Amino acid sequence: MQVIKIDPLNKTVSYVDIDDTLESIYEQLECDIFTCPITLDNKDCLYVDDEGLLVPEYKGAFYFGDYPQPYFGNGLIIGTSIEGDNQDVLSSIKNIENKVKFLPEHTGEYLLEQMKNTGFTFIPM
Repeated sequence: MQVIKIDPLNKTVSYVDIDDTLESIYEQLECDIFTCPITLDNKDCLYVDDEGLLVPEYKGAFYFGDYPQPYFGNGLIIGTSIEGDNQDVLSSIKNIENKVKFLPEHTGEYLLEQMKNTGFTFIPM
């Protein structure tokens, strides 16, 4: 399955091929838990590390579209069928590049520390 990977450490947006498995998504995102905070008009979804603010090691950060909070770590854009199943991404690299703004390392690390120091509490569901 072809998806788009957002790699904020290397500041790249590229197509990658993954298996249609949770393990493949976890591997590309380099995380243990992920979430889908944004669904695009064409039903492509942005997947990010759900614990991006909790990781001890800075993995880069990016803004996506008009969403005001940065995402920490990799992002994946994955297509979604009408039934809700994963499928090849419909968005183009250019379209996603226009929505992504990478944070400079010093800015991203600073924001991560500031957000961690705001009293943010992780409450398991």
